[in-house]
Amino acid sequence: MLYEVSNIQYFLNICNYGAPQIDGIPGPETTRCIRTAQGACGLEQDGIWGPLTEACAAGQISAVQRQLTEAGFQTEEDGIAGPQTWENVKAFQRMRKLDADGIIGSLTSAALFGGSSSEAAALRWFGPDEFKCACGCGLDCVLELKQKTDRVRDRLGLPLIVSSGARCSAENAACGGVPDSLHLTGEAADVYTPGMTAELVDRIAQIAREEGLGTIRYYDERFVHLQTWLRDTIA
Repeated sequence: MLYEVSNIQYFLNICNYGAPQIDGIPGPETTRCIRTAQGACGLEQDGIWGPLTEACAAGQISAVQRQLTEAGFQTEEDGIAGPQTWENVKAFQRMRKLDADGIIGSLTSAALFGGSSSEAAALRWFGPDEFKCACGCGLDCVLELKQKTDRVRDRLGLPLIVSSGARCSAENAACGGVPDSLHLTGEAADVYTPGMTAELVDRIAQIAREEGLGTIRYYDERFVHLQTWLRDTIA
């Protein structure tokens, strides 16, 4: 695993799972905060920093690092919480005239990831910009799709990455999308988890259907297409 004790403590502070002292020394407060993070990830709350807990942390920190860089605060996107990410969060907060505590609460999340504070608070795992068209035109997915995908991520207990969200006509053509793709109206998104297997394709699709989303399972490409219109198809 890549996280040392201090990295764990930085992660817990930055992602608002508690504020253990960042001293590199394991202790009961750090363990308590790990349990809080594990509960939010849908994992067993045993307080032990294992591979699944680290994978969840890395996914969240990578998203933070990516958005900090886009906001003008160059941050290495390595998925490891550390002093650079911590200080850049503070710098971003100062720029936006927020409390510079290095903790990404609802106001900082809204400012960093975009969207309204109420929408940011409604999404546990995704920043609203993660569903926008990759070309930068601003076309976004509908809130219903975001919220249901967020619940899928919550139940899955593993990082869930949006590989393709809303697409304008030019982006859809570049991706080889069909002319009537629901990506064009922001009613579809393609998702995967690192280390995707056929079993995980099925698991994600099953959870998505239970949350009221339609699915297309792409076993060869190892991703799942999610959409607001109900369906269950194997590509």
